[in-house]
Amino acid sequence: MVPRRWYYSEMVVGGVRDAKRLLVRPAELLVRVSLSWLDVGTTRLINPNRLLGSWTLSFDMIGLKGTLNVIDNSGALLVECVNVLKQKVNNGWGSVGDEIVCVVKRARPLTAVQAASATALKVRRGDVRRALIVRTKKAVRRPDGRFVRFDDNAAVLLNNKREMLGTRIGGIVSADLRLKGWGKIVSLAPKAL
Repeated sequence: MVPRRWYYSEMVVGGVRDAKRLLVRPAELLVRVSLSWLDVGTTRLINPNRLLGSWTLSFDMIGLKGTLNVIDNSGALLVECVNVLKQKVNNGWGSVGDEIVCVVKRARPLTAVQAASATALKVRRGDVRRALIVRTKKAVRRPDGRFVRFDDNAAVLLNNKREMLGTRIGGIVSADLRLKGWGKIVSLAPKAL
């Protein structure tokens, strides 16, 4: 059996070089290469003698150490992804509608009245929580051929029963959430795009 190695694929589109790191066997050098940020791909042969060496790699979606804004009223402002929880394929990257395990990096400060309240959601900096990705900067292709992308990566915090920690959502979410079984989050959002 031939061992797997890391190879690099490169494509220059509009003066911007797009490099991706791929784990393939030398016999499997026919790979899909991204042509642009729209993720319209083509298949081409990579020459193993032309490796790119130490390039900054561009990956898709949300991965380890990716930061997301929290758009609900749970108390957290910014979270960092630790793990992507997927049912079917666990490739380490999360998209809209995927659950992640995250660490709260920035949270709203609690007042003395809120801290004394037993019903207050006490989300503090350093807490490990579950979250749902509701929008991404990476363009997502719709079945009709359109591509939808947002200005930032955002998430909503969940509890262990897969219910929202907050009671309101303060921003636009992707309409793809309804197809993935998160209709309640779409209905609470001011707009779904």
